[in-house]
Amino acid sequence: MRIDERKQGGEQPGPIVYHCCETVDNKMYILLGMNERGKNSTQVRVFDMITGKWKHIYPMGKPPSPRCLACSCTVGTKIYIFGGYQVHSNSPHTVFNGMFVFDTETQQWDHLEASGLSPDPRAAASMIEFEGKLYIFGGSQGKQVFFGDLYSFSLETRQWTAVETFGELRPQRLCCHTSRRMGNDMYVFGGLTSNEQYENQKPNNTLWALNLNTKRWREVQSKGSLPAPRCNHAMIAMEPSLIVAGGGDLMTKSDYDHHVYLFNTETEKWIKLTGFFGNNLPKCVGLSVAYNPKDRELLLFGGKNSTGELLDGLFSMPIHNDKNITSNVNELGATPVFAGKPSMMRGMSVKNVKVNPFKLVRSNSAEFHNNLQVRVHTPVSPGANDAEQQQQQQEPVEVGDAIPNRTQYAELISLSPSGFAPPRQSRRSLDVGPSSPKNAQKGAFFAYL
Repeated sequence: MRIDERKQGGEQPGPIVYHCCETVDNKMYILLGMNERGKNSTQVRVFDMITGKWKHIYPMGKPPSPRCLACSCTVGTKIYIFGGYQVHSNSPHTVFNGMFVFDTETQQWDHLEASGLSPDPRAAASMIEFEGKLYIFGGSQGKQVFFGDLYSFSLETRQWTAVETFGELRPQRLCCHTSRRMGNDMYVFGGLTSNEQYENQKPNNTLWALNLNTKRWREVQSKGSLPAPRCNHAMIAMEPSLIVAGGGDLMTKSDYDHHVYLFNTETEKWIKLTGFFGNNLPKCVGLSVAYNPKDRELLLFGGKNSTGELLDGLFSMPIHNDKNITSNVNELGATPVFAGKPSMMRGMSVKNVKVNPFKLVRSNSAEFHNNLQVRVHTPVSPGANDAEQQQQQQEPVEVGDAIPNRTQYAELISLSPSGFAPPRQSRRSLDVGPSSPKNAQKGAFFAYL
């Protein structure tokens, strides 16, 4: 899939990293964070996904002090913020453990006074909501103290509770990770790990699932295109999938990534959504991701690259939050192929289709999206005449058309040349099916079916 920078209007936030990002009613809220001067921010900016414009909000009430690496969670029209740390130039950083709420309707902050045993002050933790409670997992107080505990916060009683968890295998002390809820499970991915002596700190790419009813952990034995170990990445839940973007190794300031990955929680399989071509997202950490239901796109914002430069770009990646489409991609297992050099990409195999009729959703790269047509080949009915055989064997479909469930395979018959695709190759067909050409190679992408 392609990622392009999106135009921004209005009162833009400017370069920012380690901020909180939440969406409410087609609006993306950017709260707190660290700006390009290395200072923490208290700003609240909102991006209207319909108008494409930013607005600087000046809330009333009791706002949190300037901080970054706080964790956040949306419940209805309210955004809850916990923890974080404040950078000081000439003194140790301050780490927090207060709970704040921002009401997007009244545009007012409130500090929630709580009872019970509250978590130790921490930053780079994660937070999700389940059945009227907020769950806080992990975090750190810098390189010296990492946490692997779980706390719940009741929205009704405002009481903290330390939660006991079970399982033969459990996450290590962890920070700079991400967590999202899917049904009764809280999924935790990546982050920096540390042993009990706070040594051997390194990123990981383990995916954990905590059943929030039984409080039992399990390590997800995932397969597919597993992302490399990372921390300070972004993750969003789009049932039945998790989508991960960016991240890298903060300890060595290397392996910063600009790819986007999808994990299907039903098949427990990873898919790399972006390829070598058409991905204009910078390699960065500390970015945020949100879903725009109006245009069915992911919005990726902010972050910091490996040289320490803070970013202010807003990037868009079209995506389809469709359970059937996602299942088809995984179930088919079709491998896109190309003949010869990358400039001669022509088609993808769709073999042994055993699913209900599905649609040609979109081109995997915008260079080939316009005027994309595919010819599907279906088995010939017994007793069909020559004309019927020809019609059944070659049925052209375009983007959005349903493909019959009797399809044996598909071939590209038309594309709109752009970028590296030579115009002279704009209308060539290549049969890619059960018997692929000898020069067909795996690894290229063409279209999602």
